[in-house]
Amino acid sequence: MGLLNSADLLFGRGGRDKNLVTSDLHGRYFETARNGRLFMQTTTPVGLAIPIYTGTAPRVAIWNPPNSGVDAVLVSISAQRASGTTVEFAAGLFAAYGVDAVATGSFLTAFPGAINVAKTLPTNALLGSGQSSRVLSTASGTVTATAWAAGDHIYSLFHSYAAIGSSTPDGTPWTHDFDGKVIITPGTLVALAGSVASVALYATTLVWEEVDRA
Repeated sequence: MGLLNSADLLFGRGGRDKNLVTSDLHGRYFETARNGRLFMQTTTPVGLAIPIYTGTAPRVAIWNPPNSGVDAVLVSISAQRASGTTVEFAAGLFAAYGVDAVATGSFLTAFPGAINVAKTLPTNALLGSGQSSRVLSTASGTVTATAWAAGDHIYSLFHSYAAIGSSTPDGTPWTHDFDGKVIITPGTLVALAGSVASVALYATTLVWEEVDRA
């Protein structure tokens, strides 16, 4: 077994390979949630259809405004089919850059929290407390945007088989952990879309951490 040095005694315990032994005490995201920096945006339990990527109304979306002062680090996304007949489709994230305002002629012409569209507040994971989110998000389908192109697809998520009726399995892996791989910087919009419209309704939750920019 490796010997402990002064740093081990002050800051932790050394392992047999002279590595630092750590533990996710209380869970992996406990510190982030406890600090009020973890947020969730969720549809109603009856869900929403996942739109085709060439549509102009993203439903589950997050926009980091240019003056937010934070990066939005995606943590996870889950999508559970709630009802309805669906078709075979692939779902993923699409991104637009340089989205600096909501205005006529811009990429976004309507988004919750801007231009008289009711804001859909995300849930702070520190339930009953915590600060408000500094980015804008929605899971209510009140977005109007320029249609995505195939080249705007940045991250594949899951595949759904055609299914008839709510009880028919469709092969969807419900939860994906990003593990820090996607960071939404100010002026960037990211939304969930599919290769074709899902038709069926999916109860969806998007989770992210807000980190102050250096």
